[in-house]
Amino acid sequence: QRRDMGTNLTTCSVRLCVMSFRVPAPTTPVPQQLLQALVKFVGSRTRLTVLTGAGCSTESGIPDYRSPGGLWQYRRPMLLKDYMGSTSNRQRYWARNMVGYLPFSSAIPNRTHFALTQLQRSNRINFFLTQNVDRLHQASGSIDVVELHGNSHNLHCTSCHHGITRAEMQRRLEELNPTFVDIMKSEETFKRISAPDGDAELHGITDYSNFQVPDCEMCGGILKTNVIFFGENVPLDLVQKALSAVRNSDGLLVVGSSLQVWSGYRFARAAADANIPIALVSIGPNRADPVAELKVEGRCGEILTHVVNQLHPELVTGIPTEDASRSYHSVSNSA
Repeated sequence: QRRDMGTNLTTCSVRLCVMSFRVPAPTTPVPQQLLQALVKFVGSRTRLTVLTGAGCSTESGIPDYRSPGGLWQYRRPMLLKDYMGSTSNRQRYWARNMVGYLPFSSAIPNRTHFALTQLQRSNRINFFLTQNVDRLHQASGSIDVVELHGNSHNLHCTSCHHGITRAEMQRRLEELNPTFVDIMKSEETFKRISAPDGDAELHGITDYSNFQVPDCEMCGGILKTNVIFFGENVPLDLVQKALSAVRNSDGLLVVGSSLQVWSGYRFARAAADANIPIALVSIGPNRADPVAELKVEGRCGEILTHVVNQLHPELVTGIPTEDASRSYHSVSNSA
């Protein structure tokens, strides 16, 4: 045992209760007629709006909230009012986020991200909208990606709006909280990741009162990630821009999102109201099931790679093979 005088915890008592950093197990094979229907859906369009969710990143080892076995069954993310209204809530949030940062920031794009990049390069995607905050779409080469829920790579002061990077916040957190650095860099931690924003569930720690959260260096205000928290409004100008794009598209392709929250579902509703065809690529119940023309359930990477291979075989070389994806995660998990 070792007790750090700066925190109220004994390091050997800490247990990380988080989900494995791994590629999801294969699902039931997708019927060929559904795959071909999706190929036809995408192939007959040149002004697609694509809307993506956390299911795109599960093959990169980042779990989602709402698919079968998703995190929503175990805990709900912090609400904006809880974060802003309580110092202790911010201490708990940043302690967990600090520990989860290393595996989250090490995630790389998977076949889903690269397949969508190839479809964008083939001029089939006219507007690219994501609910994800991990920026893996941009890492795979996609451009002009509109981040509906912000991103986890930058922060801002809620008072003076001064901005810093998440990497800079991590450096300051580590300087102020050396005991948590030991936890964060353990082999067990690197193998784990808990939530789509890098949050780690720490069991064995009940008192965060001595965890030090940096304030804004400019004004002393509260720092917050650029992620749109639950209970926080998506900027109206962004919503209007996206709704306009949907209404001017020739199809809406939803990938890896159950659309259970209004911030995403509103675009399916707008498409349906405008008689714009909708295709869903996801696993499990989807709020847009009643209005979708087509639904294909399975691993997004496998499905979209098939679509690219059928429509643009010359571009499929830009998509990693499944073995390459698994190989990366195997190496990461042994690091």
